[in-house]
Amino acid sequence: MIDGGTKAVLPKGRLGSIDFLRGVASLAVVVYHVFAMGLFNAAFDPARSLVETLYKIPISFGYTGVYLFFVISGFCIHLRWAKARAFNKTDFSLNFAAFWRRRMIRLYPAYLATLAVGLGIAYYKGVLDFTPFFYWDLVSHLLMLHNFDARTVYSIDSVLWTLAIEEQLYLAYFLLVWLRDKIGWKRTLAICLGVRVGWFAAAYVFSTFFGVNLPVTESSMANWIVWALGAVAVEAALKIIELPKWTSYLSIGVPVLLLTAGLEYLDFYAGRTGLLHKFTWLVAQPLWGIGFFIVINRFVDSEINWFKWKSLRYVDRNLGIKMFAGIGIFSYSLYLIHEYVLEFVKSQTILTVLICVAAAWLFYLAFEKPFIRILEKK
Repeated sequence: MIDGGTKAVLPKGRLGSIDFLRGVASLAVVVYHVFAMGLFNAAFDPARSLVETLYKIPISFGYTGVYLFFVISGFCIHLRWAKARAFNKTDFSLNFAAFWRRRMIRLYPAYLATLAVGLGIAYYKGVLDFTPFFYWDLVSHLLMLHNFDARTVYSIDSVLWTLAIEEQLYLAYFLLVWLRDKIGWKRTLAICLGVRVGWFAAAYVFSTFFGVNLPVTESSMANWIVWALGAVAVEAALKIIELPKWTSYLSIGVPVLLLTAGLEYLDFYAGRTGLLHKFTWLVAQPLWGIGFFIVINRFVDSEINWFKWKSLRYVDRNLGIKMFAGIGIFSYSLYLIHEYVLEFVKSQTILTVLICVAAAWLFYLAFEKPFIRILEKK
């Protein structure tokens, strides 16, 4: 990675490429939960036809939309800093209080509404018990620390562990920028990867010697390297750093994703035991991150270099891209609320996916858009 170079100028307004990928990521997770919650089991059922098996295979990897989200998150959070650096705004500095005020206004109201809906559903189903564990579960979710406890990591709403990761990585963002400035991206990414390995080791020690099972792949420490790749991507997009050309080649990114998928399938059919499982467990998330990092580089580069997308309004003229980009605008709500919809709509059909999208749009209007407007006024 080389600092400097000719500065790029991003298109005005929202990045259609990022919104498109947000839409793809959120729909991938929803489709996975609707059709293939059984992961690979659903893809290789002998009772299914060949055609059904073939479409179940890609669906069974819909959960990886989470890792695409992480890379996109690192890209978007680092965008303000990167723009200031690209345009030589010497008066810009990261303000901890202002940063968190924006994050809280933007994300926390919808998150609180999600918790309220989840508790309401639990009360409706008669499974809400006001035990000491319930209060710990609730407090850990309010503080977004529930991914540190194996008992709470998937409780209330099983997708909320990723929101805890996001909040913790926002906190680590200030350290990430400091490291990037002091020692450069190569050493910083090496540290992020080392933190992942360290967390795996710590989880082993706690489990083996103290009988405490820490969530591992659901932790922010395990996913810091994936998130940091998004920050690298936005600096490359603005030509603050220069990456090797191969980092934007889909001919490399797609095989990396396919290789990772194949590795996870092998691990599954080997019984998820032994050396292969340990290796897959350690490297799969960073590999997903690298593959999606390359995809994001390609998409953003295509949008910046308008001739590759035919015009800056290509997103508006292409119905398919426009649809996914539109869903990307309220992808946060779709991610938060879709599992609650599936509590009441059980059918494995496209109609169920559309109902999730419609419910998410209403949720977005009620719990996201008003607070987005507050930030726009500020």
